[in-house]
Amino acid sequence: MTARKQKSDNPAGLSSAREGNLTGEAMSESRQEVLPAKGQPSTGEQRRFVSFRLDQDAFALPLERVERALRMVATVQLPETPSWMLGVINMHGQVLPVLDLGQRFGREAKEPHPDQRLLVVSQEPRNVALLVDKVERVLNSQEGRLEPPSGHLAGSRVLAGVLKHEDELVLVLDPDRLAPIDWEKHEELFKAMEQEAALKEQLESPK
Repeated sequence: MTARKQKSDNPAGLSSAREGNLTGEAMSESRQEVLPAKGQPSTGEQRRFVSFRLDQDAFALPLERVERALRMVATVQLPETPSWMLGVINMHGQVLPVLDLGQRFGREAKEPHPDQRLLVVSQEPRNVALLVDKVERVLNSQEGRLEPPSGHLAGSRVLAGVLKHEDELVLVLDPDRLAPIDWEKHEELFKAMEQEAALKEQLESPK
């Protein structure tokens, strides 16, 4: 069944996200086996990136900023947000805003599908979940192979560089520029949702 966006006046009804393998069916390792601890940079001269797809286009994010990969679940919409912000989900009691990267980059909106994935990215003041079509692999790259955007890509504010991997160009995104939203405006609502979700879980837990 296709996951649909939900309108709800009951924040405690947030769908709980389920953690999946980092790369879906492409890798067998779990996130805990392939990702470093939060905030821990890649060692040596190599950098590591999590690659993913939007349609057929290849993108990547710095590995140290990717918390985990989740299966797509229904979202609860928020008022006064851009169309590319699908809503929020509940991950272990934490409310995460869900951003549709395709729409964020000006692509046509499409109904979210259960086969899509959510990449949870560490941000201040609140982590976000990025909706992507497919999570592929962890790329190991020498620093010298990551080149600055050039040509028609040079003016992009969300690109950190271009990674040449095998015969393909992978666009590396700057995670701090993907969500130009005034989070403080919604922070009180986020906290209220988390409190209600925690209370509901407490009431429903067996005694």
